[in-house]
Amino acid sequence: MRKLSTFQIVVTALFIVFIILGVLLFAGVGGFGRSDTDIGEVVMWGVYDDKIIDPVIKELSFDDSRFDQVKYVEKDPRTFDADLVEALAAGQGPDIFFLKQDTILRHKDKILPISYDLMSKRAFRDTFIEEGELFLGTDGIFALPFIIDPLVLYWNRSHYANTGISRPPQFWDELLSFAIDSSLTKRGEGGAITQSAFSIGEYRNILHAKEILSLLVLQAGSPITEKSADDGVVSSALLLRLPDGQSPAENALRFYTDFANPSKSVYTWNRALPEAQKAFVSGILSNYIGFASELGSIREQNANLNFDVSLVPRVRSGTSNVTFGDMTGLAVPKASRNVNGALQIVFALTSDTALEKFSSALNLAPVSRNLLVSRPTDPFRVIFADATLQSRGWLDPDTALTEGIFKTMIESVVSGQLRVSEAVNTAHREMENLLR
Repeated sequence: MRKLSTFQIVVTALFIVFIILGVLLFAGVGGFGRSDTDIGEVVMWGVYDDKIIDPVIKELSFDDSRFDQVKYVEKDPRTFDADLVEALAAGQGPDIFFLKQDTILRHKDKILPISYDLMSKRAFRDTFIEEGELFLGTDGIFALPFIIDPLVLYWNRSHYANTGISRPPQFWDELLSFAIDSSLTKRGEGGAITQSAFSIGEYRNILHAKEILSLLVLQAGSPITEKSADDGVVSSALLLRLPDGQSPAENALRFYTDFANPSKSVYTWNRALPEAQKAFVSGILSNYIGFASELGSIREQNANLNFDVSLVPRVRSGTSNVTFGDMTGLAVPKASRNVNGALQIVFALTSDTALEKFSSALNLAPVSRNLLVSRPTDPFRVIFADATLQSRGWLDPDTALTEGIFKTMIESVVSGQLRVSEAVNTAHREMENLLR
């Protein structure tokens, strides 16, 4: 074999070096792709306050000049989906948009999946929390996890101290005893509830009724919807039964609605009471399930409220601890005018450095497994971190329509119009119709 000359060896070596530098430049690894990389303007749409997001992006730009070209646009969460669809259809949409876990099915046809060549399923699972796997598609990743807002239990310390109860319930059966023996549920003349142990059972005055019932079904051992491993088809799982014949959905709905049934010993909530968060803030509700992001609002509404947070109760015989998580990821639309720049920014925004800054600014736990290894010093964020690891969700075909399905499922049982099994069967049929 002919030996290469010194000149040929040098040229070949330089060629290899340039290839490696090009790969690193695209990925933004090890300091490459920062101060001298012009990726073009990258427009990102989201629903979080720009007064929170913009300063973090500016701080990140000190070490990575690519962020100088990121333009964040805060959108109204009430019209976000409609605005996005309209803008993309008109060719005026963003290069990156916030994708919530309950809108994956609605927007998946508009998304440019991130190839598994750029991030494998193994790397994804090793990097992000388990709920993030909802973003995994058959042909790629719909979005990279960015923010998680889990449900937690807010509890009134004064109510507990006044009744001699040392800690909030870890299991649901403990909460039952608080309601049954009237230690936390108090009634006035005529039996009217003057202090409630727990806001559960109704729909209209419980803002997170759908999410709370979802976590109960998930804890009972069933997803609400399930995706086929073969073709990715999503179907309703509300009729799933466990090996012992139990129906998780029926058990969850029965447990939920019993708290609003005056004939039950655990009766502790009705639609005549204030909205759940307002009831907690005003001091007439002992336990309130709300999102971690509500901490600031609760503090602002009543600075004198003596409260703490805990993980939501779990089933004593359950095999895993689960809560519901409202997860947001970063997705690149097919109609992006700057796909290369968008992909670089998506990976940069979901690096540990960036995620740590955003989670701190939002007072939430990060979605990165690496960052969750170290325990926060803030006592509230310790709970948020544990809840983040326990967070689960489900693929929702249409958030507004399934909200109606859950509303009907709950209210038909509370009113006595349908038995629990009938309500679940009706909800299953309606969910299947949406998924077709």
